[in-house]
Amino acid sequence: MFSQPISVLIINDDKQDRLTIRHYLSTGNKKNYQIFEASSGKKALETLKTVRVDGVILDFHLSDMDGVEFLQQLQNHFFSSTFAVIILTEVGNESRAMQAMKNGAQDYLIQENLTRYNLQKSLYLAIERVKIRRKLEQSEQRFRGTFEQAAVGIYHINLVGEFLLFNQRFSQITGYFSEEIKQKTLEEIIFYEDLPKYQKQLERLLNHETETFTLEQRVLRGDGLIIWINVTVSVIKKKDSSPDYLLGIVEEIQERKQTEINF
Repeated sequence: MFSQPISVLIINDDKQDRLTIRHYLSTGNKKNYQIFEASSGKKALETLKTVRVDGVILDFHLSDMDGVEFLQQLQNHFFSSTFAVIILTEVGNESRAMQAMKNGAQDYLIQENLTRYNLQKSLYLAIERVKIRRKLEQSEQRFRGTFEQAAVGIYHINLVGEFLLFNQRFSQITGYFSEEIKQKTLEEIIFYEDLPKYQKQLERLLNHETETFTLEQRVLRGDGLIIWINVTVSVIKKKDSSPDYLLGIVEEIQERKQTEINF
């Protein structure tokens, strides 16, 4: 739960869409939102220079730039890890949304499937993922308390994919008992069709081409089921800046994926 107001910037060039998103955030929710709006990418970048936000809800198709262009400009002006970005896109544009996630967005939602529930849930979990990553970067010791209580799965793996540490939620998502996870590598539970794209992004991460990446991929659970997850991976460095281990933050998105398939 958030004890302080959650500041959110809605970036959308359609006034009615901005009103709808504002309404979804303001109704049926115990959380207190402070909402800002921008009708273009350029105005949003100007707003972010003066306003501190926890989350951004970004329409992929803006009048002056698309979501990927905005995120690239965002990375040039701000620290990408300081707030969460949710992409809104249309049915059929999922591949573009995935490209946006590779450029720093934490999640995406399909405009036609948007509801108060899935918007609030996605925003909450995205903000929590960013906050967890920042806490870890700031202090490993302070992170410990957050680790086990987190609403998302968290793991640490070494550079060859062996599990060093994971929380209970990660065990629940993957369907493996603690001792079973310790016997496996991460790549062994990634569904084989999704393994190449994970390995490609991991190579970029270890080659210092990016600080973090986010993917939607499938994993093979311990009970044999194949489920979709959203995973954000960051490299934790030693004092000499060489890679130490990898931090993964995992959210199960099976329900959302099933909705997209059935739409």
